[in-house]
Amino acid sequence: MRNPEAIECIELMVPLCDIVSDRIARYSMSRESVCLNDDHLDLLLMPIFQIGELIGGGGYLDALQELYPSDMWVQAYGMRNRIAHGYAKLKPAIVWETAITSIPALRELCLRLLED
Repeated sequence: MRNPEAIECIELMVPLCDIVSDRIARYSMSRESVCLNDDHLDLLLMPIFQIGELIGGGGYLDALQELYPSDMWVQAYGMRNRIAHGYAKLKPAIVWETAITSIPALRELCLRLLED
């Protein structure tokens, strides 16, 4: 039986992933713009933070690992911690790579798990 807590978390995560890609398109973001424009950086940081907070702070990590063991869940929560506790050391290029690589991969995983 699928864990309803994990499914709830996944259903909440997909729209947050969509927000990241929507903002990249709406504001014509690029690696360079995220590295040079704090507004672009901030537009990506909040939904990425919210994904990690949902997983770790929302208490869903164990349920997600039970449903589908993956480092992706832990990495998302780890990114949240980097945003929350190491902002001055946060590299915009890493945020950009997360937004264009990790977030779409996370979204695809979530959609696959919802289909199963």
